[in-house]
Amino acid sequence: MCSAAKSPRTSNFKEMVNMDTNDDFFVISMDYSFRDMDSNIKIKYDNRGKTFIYNDIVLDKVGELMTRFLSILFTPEDLYIIKGGPECRRRFLDMFICQVDKGYFYLLQKYNRLLKQKSSCLKADADSSEKETYIHVLNDYMADIGSKVIDKRLSVLREMKEKTYAIHKNISNGLEEIDLNYVFSGKKIDDHNVKETMKQKLDESLEKELLRKVCLVGPHRDDIEIRINEKDARTFGSQGQIRTAALSLKLCQADIMEKKCGEKPVVLLDDVLSELDIGRQRAIVEKFQKNQIIITCTDKEKILENNNGSIRYIFVQKGKIIV
Repeated sequence: MCSAAKSPRTSNFKEMVNMDTNDDFFVISMDYSFRDMDSNIKIKYDNRGKTFIYNDIVLDKVGELMTRFLSILFTPEDLYIIKGGPECRRRFLDMFICQVDKGYFYLLQKYNRLLKQKSSCLKADADSSEKETYIHVLNDYMADIGSKVIDKRLSVLREMKEKTYAIHKNISNGLEEIDLNYVFSGKKIDDHNVKETMKQKLDESLEKELLRKVCLVGPHRDDIEIRINEKDARTFGSQGQIRTAALSLKLCQADIMEKKCGEKPVVLLDDVLSELDIGRQRAIVEKFQKNQIIITCTDKEKILENNNGSIRYIFVQKGKIIV
């Protein structure tokens, strides 16, 4: 929440209110040290909406919270980055870029506003010639903003590609090679002439979009192809390969975050070690031995296998800390 201004479980803040009380609000407050400075983040929600506060200053825009606190979250649901639909991979990449580049957060907002305008226009009952004229104007704007979104994704994905390859090969003991590629309108794409390519595809798809009343081209439809040993991981990857690929992507994410922001992220492992074999557990713990790690699990014996003597245990029962 304090890293990305949203819960990994839900985008609806109302669902986060404690159901065991009669309250219609919640407050999250976190004290932490970042870049040698003590700081505080508060997130408040009530029937008037949500408020984000940094060091007692109310933030006008939620994007201002980005880059204030760095964290990497591992959950069992991370497997869907590999085996889920394209929206899972887009969300993974977009949320990561937003954490290290708040300018990208605002860029996505601009694109989504244009997308909403075009969707409304396509569904509206209006004169076809007027509708086409307006959509052509929107397509020019979408090609400009959308190509910038794609350019940023391509830039980060290039960096991820190299790092993920090395990490994955190490975890798999040299038996597997992973490859990442950006897929635009069903085809792999590089960073050459993205704006012109997108504008051309938008114009070519206009007739289909008018017929189906839906936006068919743009970064909201793109995908990241993940291949292991030259085979599509989503279709042909075993459960073990999918786990290793998801783990490699997350470890790579932490490396890039530290490089871009100059700080090590806090690592959050949400009931994930029990899902991994000893080799992958060790890979995580060794990778983050200099980071602060917070682990949730139901069996502390699993953690003891990697215990380096510096673990502090906190027991929680029915939502309350009992030790």
